[in-house]
Amino acid sequence: MEGHGGEQRPLWFIFALPIGSVALVCGVLLGGFLRVSIFNSAIAVVVGLILFKFAPSKFQPFTFFIFIAAFGFLRIAIGDLIVLSHHTIFTAARDWCDALLGQSLHEPNRTLISGILFGGGSAFTPEWKQVFRATGTMHVVAVSGTNVVFVVHWVEAILRKIKIGARKKLFALYFFIAAYMLMAGASASVVRAGIMAFVAHAAPHFGRRSHPLHALAAAVSLMVFINPTIATDIGFQFSCLATFGLFIFSYSDSGSFAATIGETIAATICVMPLEIFYFKIFSFSAFIANIAIAPFVPILMLYGVGQIFASILFPKNAMIIFLLGRFGDWSAHLALSILAAISHIPGSSGELQISAPAVGIWYLIIAIYAVFRCRKLCRRIYTS
Repeated sequence: MEGHGGEQRPLWFIFALPIGSVALVCGVLLGGFLRVSIFNSAIAVVVGLILFKFAPSKFQPFTFFIFIAAFGFLRIAIGDLIVLSHHTIFTAARDWCDALLGQSLHEPNRTLISGILFGGGSAFTPEWKQVFRATGTMHVVAVSGTNVVFVVHWVEAILRKIKIGARKKLFALYFFIAAYMLMAGASASVVRAGIMAFVAHAAPHFGRRSHPLHALAAAVSLMVFINPTIATDIGFQFSCLATFGLFIFSYSDSGSFAATIGETIAATICVMPLEIFYFKIFSFSAFIANIAIAPFVPILMLYGVGQIFASILFPKNAMIIFLLGRFGDWSAHLALSILAAISHIPGSSGELQISAPAVGIWYLIIAIYAVFRCRKLCRRIYTS
């Protein structure tokens, strides 16, 4: 895109896709609220397209937003494009793996490890559910983008040992990501992370730079386009906001202790207002609890995978299964005990209400900061 005098406009290029994602979600939400008709929506799309086509260059980002939002109006009248069955060969595989874990683990340790691997904490007793709510760690047993990142790293490590072409490795990685997404129930957070992984790994093969904001925007756009009602899903909103916070507010190198603290703060900044608005509860211990539980997640996830493979490869070796089961029980018990202890700290959580306008102001401030932060990222990318 060229500006006046042939000057390149990298800011418009960087923001094109994220702006489109935000506009599409806004259009879907507003269209669903207003219950607009297909005829009125089509007129809005045509008007938006004319504005985008003939508007002066400096107003194109604004008119682009209007056009995509108008398209969002039209999109809600079509209905879902893809509807996944709740029972597939992948969900059957998940249930089978869960049964293998149950052979060597005791409750509630089995539910914790199964939840970290495949999602779902419904099998927890009401007392344990309250512990997770009080500590703000319910996301631990709802498969998230973190799990997909672990799967990608592990599959990539295995594929590096195999001598096959780069394109075959890419398709193999895509297969395992898609299979895991379906085994985990294709929840909003997992699908979002999976699409981001697809985009990030495909970009270099097309000679493009991979940027996390572009990958997030692509995931949001595709998911809302396929299923507009997902824009109102709480899990989808939390997942997208937490991921956005990681990209905007996190500065430290990934993997360090400082990075763990920074990522926890970043996700909390973006998710906390919405969490209070929906659930009317604020966990004062959430920051400490999330820092404490973070090291256990990859350990328990890796253990769960190892336990499943051991049960398949050595079904009659009771000693191996027993020893692995005791390690899993001990690790999960320690993690749960830490969360239980934190939840019983006096004043660790309490009821709190926040109004919708206050939530809107909070996210407006975040959006303004994000714009200036992304401008710096743009300059860094284009001057490097």
